[in-house]
Amino acid sequence: KGNMKDYKKEAITYLDSIVDTRSADQVREEDEKRYEDYCKKNPENGYVQMMVKNSYKNLDAKLQTKAILKVGNQLMKNGLKRKDFKHFPKWIEHGKLLLPDNYEMVNFEANVLYREGKKEKAIELKRKVLGMINPKDRIYPYMKEALQKMEAGTY
Repeated sequence: KGNMKDYKKEAITYLDSIVDTRSADQVREEDEKRYEDYCKKNPENGYVQMMVKNSYKNLDAKLQTKAILKVGNQLMKNGLKRKDFKHFPKWIEHGKLLLPDNYEMVNFEANVLYREGKKEKAIELKRKVLGMINPKDRIYPYMKEALQKMEAGTY
């Protein structure tokens, strides 16, 4: 609390440990095995069982991606220096390998690139994010607004 220097150090160590402990392939393989084992032991028998079964799909991949997004966004909100951004590409790449269809990781990458001053690439990725989201989704207008702000240079 209130000690950004220590938080930054611990957050970087934490996210590096997520990325360095197991490869994305290992995580996906372990997730698939867990999911298959669960499905064999618990045949689908209704809506609740289906929901529980779906929660096992990509379980670790979802947890790791969520951690990267949560901690990474927290780091970005608290005054990073240019040198601190060197860690982000490794984390982002890991998250994109874990869940390739996850628009949140692409959006995070766009935000990081924008903060680094790589505005053209950030705008390109933000457009990609809009293409990944259903226009009827509640998040769509916010992403569209963020793109417009990036394009105007006011993001």
